[in-house]
Amino acid sequence: MRLNNQIEWVSWSFISQTIKQRELSLVVWGKSEDWLPKVLRKHIPELIIDSNKSLDGDEYEGIPIVSPGKLKRSDWDGYYVVICTSAFQTIREELENYGLIENKNFSVLPDLKDIQLVEDVASFSCEFLVTSSDHDNSLSQRGSNLGGGIYHCILDSNGLVFEKKISGQYREIKFHQEKFYAIDGFSNRLTVFDKNYNILEEVDIRYSNCCGIEIIDDYIYIANSSRDSIIVFDSNLNQVSESFISPLASEKGNSRHHINDLSSINNQLIVTMFSRSGFWRDGVFDGHLVSLSSELKIDQTLYSGLSQPHTPRVFDGEVAFADSFSGGLVHGTKGTILQVDGFVRGIEKVGSTWILGQSQTLYLERRVGVSGKVFLNTGVYIYNEASKVYAFHSMPGIKNIHSLLII
Repeated sequence: MRLNNQIEWVSWSFISQTIKQRELSLVVWGKSEDWLPKVLRKHIPELIIDSNKSLDGDEYEGIPIVSPGKLKRSDWDGYYVVICTSAFQTIREELENYGLIENKNFSVLPDLKDIQLVEDVASFSCEFLVTSSDHDNSLSQRGSNLGGGIYHCILDSNGLVFEKKISGQYREIKFHQEKFYAIDGFSNRLTVFDKNYNILEEVDIRYSNCCGIEIIDDYIYIANSSRDSIIVFDSNLNQVSESFISPLASEKGNSRHHINDLSSINNQLIVTMFSRSGFWRDGVFDGHLVSLSSELKIDQTLYSGLSQPHTPRVFDGEVAFADSFSGGLVHGTKGTILQVDGFVRGIEKVGSTWILGQSQTLYLERRVGVSGKVFLNTGVYIYNEASKVYAFHSMPGIKNIHSLLII
C-alpha cells in the first residue's frame, strides 16, 4: 500500500487568500474539459499551462495556453499554480522539480479530492491469510464449492486473488515466532505451519468446537465453544490444563456462553461470547466481550449488548471487534466505525485502512427483521477510516470467513 506522497488538500478559500496576500497571478496546469470549468467558476486564470505541445499558442475562453517549456524560472515566482488534471501526481512531481512548494506555490484543484479518495482504496495492496470453516461437501448447509481451509490472498489494484494452501475447517489463526497456529474446530486439532505452508505439527485437542487461539509467553490458549472452557498448551504443545470460565460452563458441552475468539491486553486474555446470561439457545443473544482472570474465569465486562461478536483485537492501543450479526466494526472509544448489511468476522488494519471479513449468514429472517436487508456475499471490505470510503472484494466459492491475518 502506498502511504507516502499524500496530498494535503486545501480549499478554494485558502487558495484565494494566498493569491491575494502574496499578490500572485493564478495559472492552471491542464486544459481539462472536465475540471477547467470548475476553476472558471471561482477565478479567471492568467494562463493555462499544458504539456501537450500541440496546444501551445491556442486559447480557451480567451485565456492563452502555453507549454511549460516556454516559461522562465523567474515566471514561476509570480504564479500560484492550480493543477487541473486527473494526472495530478505527475504534475506535482514536475512542479517540485522546479523548486515549487505545495500549498505555497501550487495546489491541486480541491474538486479532485474525490479522485484521490477513491484511488486510496482502489490502489490498496496487501497480502493476508483467510481462514474458512466451511465443510468440503458443497451440498451440506455448511459446505461450499472450495471448502474450508487456509487461503493465501493477494489484493492489489487488479482485485483480489486467493488460493487454498491447507484444507480443513479452520477458525482463528495467530502468528508467533515465525510460525502460524490455526484451529480446526471440526477435526479438533491445532495445526502449526511455516511461511511456506509446510505443516510442522498437528496436535489433537480432544474436544470438538475449539475456536479461538491466543499465545502469551509461549503458552497457547484455546477457546472451546461447546464447553465454554480455555484449554492451555505449553510451548512443547503438551496440554497443561483446562479451565471453565464460569459456573454455567460444563464438560457436557451444552455451550451456555458460546465463547469463540481470543486476544489479550497486557497479557490478560479477552474473549467474545454470544451470551453472558447463558440463554443464547433460547434466543437471548446478550453478547459480551469480557476479560479473564489469571484463573481463566470471567473477570471484567468490557462490552455488553453485542450481537454474536467475534474477533477481539487491539489496534492503536484500543480494543476492536466485529459485532458480527449486526454487521458492525467497533473500535474502542470511537464506537461503531463501519456498519454493513452482512455477517462480519475477521479484522486486520494497515495504517488508516481496515480489512473486514464477511460471511454468508444462516440467520436471514432474523437479520431482515432487524435491518430490512441482508448482503450475502462472502469476501472482504477495505475501509479507509480517514476518508470513510470502502470497497468490497468477493471470494466466490466459500461461505465462511473466520479470521484474517496480514503476512
